[in-house]
Amino acid sequence: MTAGEDAHGGDSGSGADPGRGGGPGHGPRGAVPASLAGDPITAAGGEGAGTRPESAGAAGRSPSRSVTGHGTEAVTGSAAASDTRTATGPRAQSVTGRIAEPVTGPALRPTRGQWAEVPLRVTEFTDAACPWAWGAEPAFRLLRQTLGASASWRRVFGILFDEDDDPAPDPDAEARWYDGFIREVAAHTGAPRARRLHWLARTSWPASRAVRAAAAQGEEVASRVLRRLRETTFVLGAPADTPEGVREAVRGVPGLDVARLVREMAGPAADAAVRADHAEARRPHPQVWGLTEPGPHPGGAKELADGRRYALPTLLFEGPGGTVCVPGHRPLGAYLAAAGAAARVPVPDPVRLPSAVALERWRTLTGPELAVLTSGGQPSPDAVRLATGNGPLWLHPDEARTHPATRKRSAAGESAGHAGLSQ
Repeated sequence: MTAGEDAHGGDSGSGADPGRGGGPGHGPRGAVPASLAGDPITAAGGEGAGTRPESAGAAGRSPSRSVTGHGTEAVTGSAAASDTRTATGPRAQSVTGRIAEPVTGPALRPTRGQWAEVPLRVTEFTDAACPWAWGAEPAFRLLRQTLGASASWRRVFGILFDEDDDPAPDPDAEARWYDGFIREVAAHTGAPRARRLHWLARTSWPASRAVRAAAAQGEEVASRVLRRLRETTFVLGAPADTPEGVREAVRGVPGLDVARLVREMAGPAADAAVRADHAEARRPHPQVWGLTEPGPHPGGAKELADGRRYALPTLLFEGPGGTVCVPGHRPLGAYLAAAGAAARVPVPDPVRLPSAVALERWRTLTGPELAVLTSGGQPSPDAVRLATGNGPLWLHPDEARTHPATRKRSAAGESAGHAGLSQ
């Protein structure tokens, strides 16, 4: 395999060549995608995620299953407020454009010590198989790094692919449809993607249970498990959507007791936690109902057969200033401003790390993450480059020894060069 192929191999499929026309992820190394740069009101992309295949339903669904987590979605309108069940103050805001201008001046920024005293809670609605959530990883990683330990951060799994979804009559056609959707999202976010999606995730439950069970071994371990599971879809093109697939994917995650994880993800505690997540994600704040402004992903609540669900990803910030909801795909500035609005003080300046330190902490970094998370925007000299269909994924050397992409190639007896790997 050449360096231009992804780790799982296969044909790149139909559609525009992402390497042409200077699309996201193919500019100068270290370039920041438009969706992460600049003012909170800036939106990436154009008039939506493109058209569906002719066989798709009128509601923008795949030919066979109700994949309602994503559609042709939009960004920004005006900020608004209303009561909310989760608000810690009297009102809640939905961030759909420029917000929190009264607390953005640099002279008002608190010191790290002052910020550490601000109570702030962040709830992230997500799913391991969601391409918009995958594309938000650079912003969310930087946000968590900047907010620090003073902010409590919890994840709620929205279950993009539910257990009771109808089985696909033509799994190959469905995978091709969703593969095209991932390509369109990656064009907005600059995130890596597999050159070919071999199948569409059949259910989100095993991955969600795994991350919930991993949390018993530490939040850092759970974050690394979730990242590995995301990469099975968006780097390998082979979603870990069964307990066996999860077990194979997470082997070698630092600090993880895999045997314990396998036992506990099949137990009642993990199942109950995910069922609670499923229910919470289906109680979206009314402010995000029917949000249909133009743009790639405004985050309007998703209409389901049995109600509504938060769009993925969505962040809720709760603090002395109330609750601020940031739905859909937003630029980094919108999240920082929302955190400042909920905290009632501006957040400290973003914390960026030397590339070697960032790679040691996060283990894998995409091109957009190098640009956003690191002080130099370049990979460290010992980083291992793994080619994908939309720019490289950079691996820590220890991660490269255990990552499922490199394990598959090693088992086949192929050299690192043939696997699209380089240092």
